[in-house]
Amino acid sequence: MGGAESHRAILDYHGNFGTCWFVELEDPVMAATIKPGAETEVNSRETAAEPTLLVLGMGETGVSCARHFAARGITAEVADSRATPPGMKSILDIMPDARLQMGSQLTELGSSIRRIVVSPGVDLDVEVIRKGKARGVEIVSDIDLFFEECRVPVIAITGSNGKSTVTSMVASMLSAAGWSAAAGANLGIPALDLLGSDVDVYVLELSSFQLERSRPVSAEVAVLLNITPDHLDRHGYMAEYRAAKERIYLGCRKAVVNRDFPDLASAVPTNLPVTGFTLGDPLPGEFGIRHTEAGAYLACGEALLMPREELPVAGKHNVANALAALALGASVGADLYGLAAGLKNFRGMPHRMQTVSHARGATWIDDSKATNVAAASMSIGSVPDPLILIAGGEGKGADFDELAKAL
Repeated sequence: MGGAESHRAILDYHGNFGTCWFVELEDPVMAATIKPGAETEVNSRETAAEPTLLVLGMGETGVSCARHFAARGITAEVADSRATPPGMKSILDIMPDARLQMGSQLTELGSSIRRIVVSPGVDLDVEVIRKGKARGVEIVSDIDLFFEECRVPVIAITGSNGKSTVTSMVASMLSAAGWSAAAGANLGIPALDLLGSDVDVYVLELSSFQLERSRPVSAEVAVLLNITPDHLDRHGYMAEYRAAKERIYLGCRKAVVNRDFPDLASAVPTNLPVTGFTLGDPLPGEFGIRHTEAGAYLACGEALLMPREELPVAGKHNVANALAALALGASVGADLYGLAAGLKNFRGMPHRMQTVSHARGATWIDDSKATNVAAASMSIGSVPDPLILIAGGEGKGADFDELAKAL
């Protein structure tokens, strides 16, 4: 099992946080359009309409913003700290008239800019954002843009561990239960690229970086699966990381809570309908494990949904993930037994407790998406001894005492 940074599918930049850069322009009244492999083309600001939108970041999020705005006939200015950002060519293919600023510190904010779209990997304390706030410019995220146009229910999922698995589980289970579901955001497809899909429900995985850069998300139901130290290299303190995660409950209409993390319920606004899940006996109308003479069952209250041994993914943590997924699916009105049938066919995700080989008398397990101490410790605890751990990746400011105890 090994460790590698997650949350990078759509984060635009994870090096040199706190900076956003652009190409220096010789003439302050001219703007550069950069085309890879070609000479710089300079367009006069006097002959082109001034952009009112500034997008910070040219990764997956920046590219999805370019698609979103181009489809609506809007030209934007896009900035990134790297000299050759990965999304530069795609953005120019999508929006040929985009103004790209790259490679040097962006400190000045054009007088025409009325809205700044901040990618998840951009530090909120960069100078151009501070100037925008001081001038009253609206600061938004791609998640904000998504909810402005979304017209179907949304299931919103976050947590330190398990959020990708639960997101995938929910989408798969809903499809099996006869619903049309599309999943994305921090997992796979950027949120803006989901818009326009003919679906009954969206399932969004949201990272702490996305949540702290967004307005309260108006989801039909939301869950904070768990909270353990993670990304402290970015957030600085556990309290800040937790506060970012808890924002998922601020705009939702229903909440799902993990009863095995009882303090998390305090983040749910008063009078919001709440459904809980636990690895113990469930409360009436909630989800947990019932023990019978025939064995342990995933259950809703007294109703037995499926034998635990029929869950196709291993580990106690995946039992909790399955219970959370059932609670979320039920909260949007899906049939419980249809959800359970879909759960029986869920085969897990790549790099998450995935058996890849049986060789030389050993079982080789790829768990490289265990990207923090708690996730790795949980996985280690689900594997019988003897165990050899092959690990690596970024420490992210974590304390590894718990991992040492698990070993």
